[in-house]
Amino acid sequence: MTRCSARRCADAEVWPRPLQRPIRIWHGSATSQASVDLAARYGDPLFSANVTNPIDPYAELIRYYRERWVHYGHDPAAIAVGAGTAGYYAARNSQDAIEAYRPVFAGHLRSSSASACSRCSPPWRTSSSGPRP
Repeated sequence: MTRCSARRCADAEVWPRPLQRPIRIWHGSATSQASVDLAARYGDPLFSANVTNPIDPYAELIRYYRERWVHYGHDPAAIAVGAGTAGYYAARNSQDAIEAYRPVFAGHLRSSSASACSRCSPPWRTSSSGPRP
């Protein structure tokens, strides 16, 4: 039986065995100040899978994460921030992969920016009429 809490699992097995000890837990969210503050408080690296959305709100969150990291007393040299994307394409070599996938990715970016919506503008962003509540 595996018992898990917010920060620890007991009697759990991972295969294949991880190379690093202890296993580094990544905080997989960069969608609110609360989520990045939580990652900074626990000293967790931050992973954001939002790289195909408008960059400004996420850049703001990463700056906030870095500030909170230092606030909680962590070494700034030890911070880790990762980002992912909704697309991956493999080919025999990188040049072929780029040539084949670039139009697909560009089309995704165009459709994402053309369909800007309220979920793409988080509430902590400043609008032209001032900060939102």
